Amino acid sequence: MIKEVKISSKNQVTIPKEVMTRLGLAPSDRLVFQEEPGGSFLIRPKNKTLAALRGTFPHRNQKAVNLETMQSAIEQGRER
Repeated sequence: MIKEVKISSKNQVTIPKEVMTRLGLAPSDRLVFQEEPGGSFLIRPKNKTLAALRGTFPHRNQKAVNLETMQSAIEQGRER
């Protein structure tokens, strides 16, 4: 995939939606510019902090749910 963007007068660029989606980026995420041999640059998402992962895992007192239970809940929701 090749995407072209324009640099604004304030040195800003708009990242195409497809690129944002494929990289899993969201507003306020950070990018790292890494210079490669030969003078090109690799642009990659900065690793997320543990704080950014908050809410990803169940709370200690919240029971994990298996796929069968999730599928059953989905089916029950469809029947309503």
